[in-house]
Amino acid sequence: MSDIHPFTGEKTSYEKTLKFWDDYSDQYSGMQQGDIPVRIVDRLMELGMLEGGDDVLEIGSGPGTYSLVMSPHVRTLTCMDTSPRMLSRLSAEASVRGMDNITCVLNDWNSYVPDMGFDACIATLCPGSGSPESILRMEASARRSCILVSWVVNHGDDLNSEIWKRLGKDYGYGFRRSTEVQDRLKESGRDPHVEFFKTCI
Repeated sequence: MSDIHPFTGEKTSYEKTLKFWDDYSDQYSGMQQGDIPVRIVDRLMELGMLEGGDDVLEIGSGPGTYSLVMSPHVRTLTCMDTSPRMLSRLSAEASVRGMDNITCVLNDWNSYVPDMGFDACIATLCPGSGSPESILRMEASARRSCILVSWVVNHGDDLNSEIWKRLGKDYGYGFRRSTEVQDRLKESGRDPHVEFFKTCI
């Protein structure tokens, strides 16, 4: 599978990328992750990477696939996203569930000025969150834990790649299988803890 993301191959501007996610918000669903969000949050609590009294910053919260699972386990949860419609969905669902410890922040993580006011910082399937700049920003925002949740295989990757192939474009998601982020962390003296989760849906 190709390592060229369609956005890269099509030279999609940053502004158009942001618009894509906002337009996609009504269709976005965490169902393709099955029980993985619950299992990941439970594991983070078990490892002490999240704790009951924590103030947590979530990067790229979307409509709350992980936020709504984390909220009952932490003191406060600040959910940052660039999509107003994603955050609107999250806010509405949090209200329905009576979750009053969630604060939604419309902001671009790439321009966020770090403030070490959080115990933990977690990026949940947020494109680009594994870049060196993003990792440093996460470290500058968290007193204890930095957590990166990313895809290895998404059930739609093969179909998406096949569609692009029939359109004459060699795009794909092979980069998801890369160990670049953990390799870079190890080279810089960090000791990342890596686990893999899979599910059937």
